[in-house]
Amino acid sequence: MNKLSLPEILASILLFGLGVFSSWRGLFFAVKQEQALNDSEFYVALHHFMPIWIWGILMMISSLFLVGSSWLMPRRNWLFRWMLLLGGSTCSLIYLLMTSASLFNAINWLTPMQFATLSATCGVIAFFGGAEIYARRK
Repeated sequence: MNKLSLPEILASILLFGLGVFSSWRGLFFAVKQEQALNDSEFYVALHHFMPIWIWGILMMISSLFLVGSSWLMPRRNWLFRWMLLLGGSTCSLIYLLMTSASLFNAINWLTPMQFATLSATCGVIAFFGGAEIYARRK
């Protein structure tokens, strides 16, 4: 196993934290569906597009990819790169849809800005995973 440098350790911790952060939201959507729908118009808007528990399950699956990629970072194998790509892209898409649903249904402007930031961050993670896959194929 490779010894990680400080930037790699920090990247792994942040990737793990992003995955855990997102999985808590997914768990809340999946387990506490009724409470979520009573909390905010934003959650109701998401529920009109797709049942809120499905949002939760999709969020938990994409989060597991992100957490798994943080554990595989020392190896940097093909599974690590694919987990970055899949976790980052699905998480980015989910947060993008949540951003659009929260634009007119959130309590304040902070919620859509947080979701947009998370969507962009996950998109960059997916880009780096995809770029590594593409570079290895040449």
